[in-house]
Amino acid sequence: DNFALLTNFLEFWKGPEEFDFAELDNKVEQLLTVCPDAVFLLQIGCYMPDWWLDANPDDVTVREDGLPRVKHQERQALASKKWLKDSRIALKALVDHVRKSPWGDRVWGANVAENTNWEWFWWTGRGEFHITGYSPADYASYRAFLRKRYATDAALAKAWGQPGVTFDTVKMPSQKYQRSGTVQMLLDAKKDRSLIDWFDFRNQIIAEAVIDLCKSLKEFSGGKWLTGAYYGYYINQLTNVGSHSIHSAGHNGFWEVANSPCVDYIRAPAIYRLRRLCLADGNQAPQDTFTAHGKCVFIECDMRTSLREDPGCTDVRIARPATVRQTVDVMNRVYAMMLATGCSYYWYDIAWYSYLHPVLISTLKRQREIYESLPPVRNLTPFEIALVGDRDSVYFTKHNNTSDSLLPSIAVPLVEEFPRIGAPYRMLCNADLLQKDLIPAHRFYVMYASFMLSKADRAALLERFEREKASVLWIYAPGAFYPDAGPSPEFCADFLGVKMRMVDKKLRPEIAVEPKWGGARGGNARATGPWFYPESGYDEVLGRDKDGNPVLVSVKRNGATHYISTLTNLPIGTLRKLAEHAGVHCYTADTSDPAWIGSDVVFIHAASTGVKKITLHPGQKLKKLLGPVAKNELASGEKWRGEAGCTYGFLVETIK
Repeated sequence: DNFALLTNFLEFWKGPEEFDFAELDNKVEQLLTVCPDAVFLLQIGCYMPDWWLDANPDDVTVREDGLPRVKHQERQALASKKWLKDSRIALKALVDHVRKSPWGDRVWGANVAENTNWEWFWWTGRGEFHITGYSPADYASYRAFLRKRYATDAALAKAWGQPGVTFDTVKMPSQKYQRSGTVQMLLDAKKDRSLIDWFDFRNQIIAEAVIDLCKSLKEFSGGKWLTGAYYGYYINQLTNVGSHSIHSAGHNGFWEVANSPCVDYIRAPAIYRLRRLCLADGNQAPQDTFTAHGKCVFIECDMRTSLREDPGCTDVRIARPATVRQTVDVMNRVYAMMLATGCSYYWYDIAWYSYLHPVLISTLKRQREIYESLPPVRNLTPFEIALVGDRDSVYFTKHNNTSDSLLPSIAVPLVEEFPRIGAPYRMLCNADLLQKDLIPAHRFYVMYASFMLSKADRAALLERFEREKASVLWIYAPGAFYPDAGPSPEFCADFLGVKMRMVDKKLRPEIAVEPKWGGARGGNARATGPWFYPESGYDEVLGRDKDGNPVLVSVKRNGATHYISTLTNLPIGTLRKLAEHAGVHCYTADTSDPAWIGSDVVFIHAASTGVKKITLHPGQKLKKLLGPVAKNELASGEKWRGEAGCTYGFLVETIK
């Protein structure tokens, strides 16, 4: 009974003081005819109509390459402050109309969206790469951003290493510069300060726009509407080698959005590349950053089913199932992710009538019945692992829009492989760990993309890990940058006390793990660089490359155990071994199958046919929720035969 109903400024804002809500009223009438009990949010396209663009030419988006904008997609400048100010006029008229309507009490909230993409991206086109955001309005906001950061022209010129540059003459970086690296795939914190600042601006200005529009709706609705947006795609944009890169697309202001009292929820489709049968599925946002701040995280289930093709989509990542049975299993897989991670979800019938099959309708009904029957969470499957990425470090790397970019070689293996570790885990960012009393202690931390750490942040992180006696895996070059200097192997040594050497070459290192740590072998996800090799100051070598160089070492500091990996990714078996050594309880027998575990539920999406089992904490048992398992209850360690592609779900209960 809960829907999203679309409207936009073009639809109802006909002139400076002229509004026509007839089309919106007609949509509501149709919805209530079909579903008399419907409640809904309004999905509001806050993109400006042509008459406004004509009246405000400085606030129309402009491409860096000078080519004409795509008029249906590239409209107002996303950094325009006049856009946000004038949007209040339209938003107030809309809210006033809704509250006066007989159906006004059906509206529980609103979703704000930019231009016609809806997902808060600076538009970078399809196919050939280009960048928008070079209008006079964008420049005005960029220069205001720099004035706030540097205060004086002299401070700006010194920081950028550009004598004579001023706030009034500063230029945004070219496409060529955006996609360049100074030290292989890394930037130089001094030489490339202008580019680092621009990356930061691109993301902060989008976060500010999301918060500003939500704040206006809160004000006009008297605080009664819940507000949010498609936003927070940090995880997916780290992995994105295409145009929607974490550097310049706009979603890396997620921590400010998570902290804002004006934003109640975020939305995102499940990760497309992980939708194929026997893979894990995944959430685009670091969901626990948002839930820790009291936000709801909606997973948009816009999957294509076996019942209907989507002729408009040729992207193979969409991974349309071949049979109804496969469709049910992938529907249950995203349901598993929702339950285990504490997110919410909804179904988006993007291919029109693709869910209208009795089996699929009964699947949705059964999911809802199960959810409503579940007891309160009792922490029977505690979260002992945290995957933690740093927000600001990404700006110190080369733009992702290259085949050898660094960040995807870190993020892709983690996102794709980590659900096979067989234990619950949280997805967080460094700033969460640094906020007092926000995040509970974990046994095992996987710290990725933590290249740039300030002196204060280094001390605070080490103090936390030592207090918790935690085990911490640092993936690739921890602390290679300070905010204003680097990369340098000496800066890594400043942090963890391990002397490093930097190899400024494009390589693809391998690892052979010592037998006591599982003996796995693997290689880096892609050829990239530079590379940081431990030389001395460590306690143990866990893995070496083919030349015998240490590439995975450990060092103990005041009760905490730190592991340092030269490679950007490690074999999943090695990750599991490190977790087990930290005292983490792993529920699955091995790393064969992706699993979603947490909130007292255990789900396995079988990647292979064969014997399966789940090992619980003492005094616990399993109650079947979903999947073709003969028995309704299983003891810890009791085996069943699983079929590849099937999703099996259980509730963890205590034995009375």
